[in-house]
Amino acid sequence: MTKKEENRIHNVLENTSLKFFDKDMKVSDSFSEIISNINSCSPNTHKLFEIMASSGSYKKGSLLDKINSDSLVLISKLCESCSTNNEAISNIVIRTVFGAVEHMPLRALTYLLPSIKLAESIVKYQKDLGGKKIHLPQIEFVIMLRIGSVLNELDYYKCHKEMATFINVATTYLNDFHFEISSCVKFLVDEEFSLNLRKNDEYLNYELNVKSLLDTNDVGAILKKMGSRHNHSNSSFEYAAMHPLLHDGLIEKNIASFTEYGNNKNLESKDISALISIGARPEEEFWKVRQLVNNILRELPFVTSVPAIQYIAHMNVPPYSPLSTGELYLDDTLSNPELILQARFLGFKNNSDYQIPVQKSVELLISDTDQSTDADTLIEFMQQFTA
Repeated sequence: MTKKEENRIHNVLENTSLKFFDKDMKVSDSFSEIISNINSCSPNTHKLFEIMASSGSYKKGSLLDKINSDSLVLISKLCESCSTNNEAISNIVIRTVFGAVEHMPLRALTYLLPSIKLAESIVKYQKDLGGKKIHLPQIEFVIMLRIGSVLNELDYYKCHKEMATFINVATTYLNDFHFEISSCVKFLVDEEFSLNLRKNDEYLNYELNVKSLLDTNDVGAILKKMGSRHNHSNSSFEYAAMHPLLHDGLIEKNIASFTEYGNNKNLESKDISALISIGARPEEEFWKVRQLVNNILRELPFVTSVPAIQYIAHMNVPPYSPLSTGELYLDDTLSNPELILQARFLGFKNNSDYQIPVQKSVELLISDTDQSTDADTLIEFMQQFTA
């Protein structure tokens, strides 16, 4: 690699808006490791690396806040590969996981945006190159319906109804406002996935090993504390055991597979060369679990490990998870779209019925649906679902 190519990488790392959430990893360390892991940084590699490191045009609307430092090495190698052959982009999966809830917030729609905007920036990169064919990454929004309702002791039928409404609205939203990439989006639902896994003796043995490991680790104590906020600390380790299978590996379909859900089902997924995981800030703790149990995961005969990149979105709580008070729910908004204005203009006032995360989400959706600051487009979108 030439000095000029090294400088390209160095400039991206210096200008990135992302924070590295490995405490002891510094930019200079990441820089030297990247240099030793890729052969070249051509102008095209540089442009793609800027996008993936959230330091290019994608930065302003990315919602991305942190990244696992080791992921920068994977990103650099991925960008090198894709800049040489754009078709390789179609083997990247960008995945965000939703939990089951009995009452879905409007904010849940914002959880779509980091993946969507990342994909759109990758598309723009290809257009700028003037290529005849645009290759889309695969985008997967996974809703853990079955295991979420079981471990959190929720009403499955209420959760299913909320999920169906959300996917219907989300699919329409993407078709209306992000049509260019909507064809690469899949909504995958845990109807039988975890049920089948938990009938498998090898998986159950893996789950026991994970529980044993977390029982003696600081991360385990943190997860139990997180679970206690929802009165489900006892199921925290079972929930944690499932995470590596969602974010770090491919499971043989005859063992467990998701159900694709939605109005417009898309093409069969292609081979996966890398899995990009995007989650809210609690995902940082689950990432630590994933590092702890990596060796145990590799022992499962029906799981194939894949290179995994972990981003943390600038969201303190997962947007699908209702706030204890001051929430604006999706079904209420569909019945009365004018609530959007109330949440928008009252969000920062002490006497507001809505908490600030709600107001920020509304502003984000308004910005995403309309280039102006006018809420009319978002309101009109919601009105089409009103009975």
